[in-house]
Amino acid sequence: MIHLMLAMAALPPAARPGFSRVPGVVVAHRAGANGIYIGSPSLAILPDGGYVASHDEFGPDSGMETSGRTRVFRSADRGKSWRQGAEIDGQFHSRLFVHRGRLYLLGTNRVSGNVVIRRSADGGGTWSTPSGPRAGLLHEGTGFRAAPTPVIEHAGRLWCAMERRDPPREEAPNLACMLSVPADADLLDAAS
Repeated sequence: MIHLMLAMAALPPAARPGFSRVPGVVVAHRAGANGIYIGSPSLAILPDGGYVASHDEFGPDSGMETSGRTRVFRSADRGKSWRQGAEIDGQFHSRLFVHRGRLYLLGTNRVSGNVVIRRSADGGGTWSTPSGPRAGLLHEGTGFRAAPTPVIEHAGRLWCAMERRDPPREEAPNLACMLSVPADADLLDAAS
C-alpha cells in the first residue's frame, strides 16, 4: 500500500520539514504559513501502469474565489518518485479518473463555480480547456462545490456526487446532487 502526502516541495533541501515520520512518499508539500494550503487529493492509475496524483490550492491567499488552481503529478515507478506534470488554472475541488483508457479531471473552475471536466492524452502533462458546453463546460452557473469523491460506473452510466448552494450565496445550505452520463457518451459534451 502506498501512502501519499500531497504538498509542494518549494523549499531548499536544508529548509524542508522532516518527513521521517510520514509513511510512504511525499509527493508535494506547502508550508502552511504562506496562506495557501493543499486540498482535494486525488489519485489514479493509468492504463500504462503509471500513477497520477493531483491536489488543489485553497486558503486566504490562493485566489480560489476567482480561479482555482490544481497541480498534477506523475510517477512512472509505482509511486517511488514523482514529478509535476501540469499546473492548471481554473480547476478546483477535482478528482482524477480513468475511463475507457482516457484520463479525466472533473470538478469546478473555482470555489462555488461552474462544473468543468478536462481530458489529458499524455498522462496528465497537458489538458483540454473547458471553453464551452461541447468542450468540458458541463454546467455554467455558480454555487457548485465538490470533493475528490470517486467517479463510478454502474448500470451503463458514470456517477459522481457534488454539492450546490441553492441559491448560490455563502449563507445558503449545501444540497447534495449527482452528475450522471451514459458510459459511452462524450464526457466533455454537456448535452450528454
